[in-house]
Amino acid sequence: MNRYKSQTPRATLAIAAFALAALTLCLSVIAPAAIEGHPVTASKLTTPGTIDADIVPARIDVFGVREKMISLQPVTVPEPKMISLQPVVPPAVKKQG
Repeated sequence: MNRYKSQTPRATLAIAAFALAALTLCLSVIAPAAIEGHPVTASKLTTPGTIDADIVPARIDVFGVREKMISLQPVTVPEPKMISLQPVVPPAVKKQG
């Protein structure tokens, strides 16, 4: 039985896949960060100052009312109608005169 032998070795494809993955990561994550300015380290990160805001009204009241009675009615399903496949012939019209 003859076995199929690929023209391109698997190692070459694996290296190409790894290179393309690294290139994609570099272009989508590292390059935009470098374009915006200098790389920022974790020690240089600062949190923005607090902003005072007034909430008017300072209190919100919510009122809910439950219904006292629950009405349960049985569901009525009409019986299916029998449909005839026979052609319907209209009655003959009598002529007057």
